[in-house]
Amino acid sequence: QKVEVAGRLWPDRSNELVVMFSPAARAPAIAQVQFTGSMAISAEALQTAIAPVAIGAAFTEEGFRAMLDATVRRLYEAKGMLRVDFPRVTSAPAEGIDGVAVLVEVAEGEVYTLNRVNIQGSSAPEAELLKAAALKTGEPANFEEVQAGLERVRARLGAAGFLKPELRVERILRDADRQVDVVIHVEAGPRFVMGKLMVAGLNLDGEAQIRRLWAMKPGEPFNNTYPGFFLSRVREDGVFDNLGAAKASLAVNEAALSVDVTL
Repeated sequence: QKVEVAGRLWPDRSNELVVMFSPAARAPAIAQVQFTGSMAISAEALQTAIAPVAIGAAFTEEGFRAMLDATVRRLYEAKGMLRVDFPRVTSAPAEGIDGVAVLVEVAEGEVYTLNRVNIQGSSAPEAELLKAAALKTGEPANFEEVQAGLERVRARLGAAGFLKPELRVERILRDADRQVDVVIHVEAGPRFVMGKLMVAGLNLDGEAQIRRLWAMKPGEPFNNTYPGFFLSRVREDGVFDNLGAAKASLAVNEAALSVDVTL
């Protein structure tokens, strides 16, 4: 039987381009997903996690494993099960439904404890960023919380004027002790300063009052949380009667490494 095939260039796991040949017909759609071997998380919870991205999508094993990593693996890593694996993924025509039923074997692995957290490569004091991350050691390594800690570090850098940091998490697994060390690599990037303050929508007296209250001076490190905080305090303190909409817009000057604020 002759089958029409199509060829294409596709990046492999090392991001090198390879030539792939496959049937020209569209891959069958995923109609069902089932799990075996799961104990710490119910099969129903795993099905609920993957269904929104998998059901109706074309089935290829590589594509489906990417879906597992983006959904199911995250559930296990929130419980500290960092060696979770999916040793077998099989598919067969679904009964009574157009599409394929996918069966996933789960090897959950052991729970790892968060042993140590380090910050590397930052211009800001390590102790300050570790405090901002607020990750608790000696407990199961919840990597959902690690990601939340990463965002807290990003927010702390933004409040210090580092508006475009690059952050990366490295895991160092100690299988013998079932422990993991986390290293947060920080490239803080350039530090931005306060530029000009502009006020719109108020008369001269109101603008003067706003300028008296505004604390961030030109040339100081720009705190990207301050404009929103300032406007909320203006509203809460009742500085103006019947204050309507109030918002802050930022104009970032990349060349001057400054930020102009319009209230």
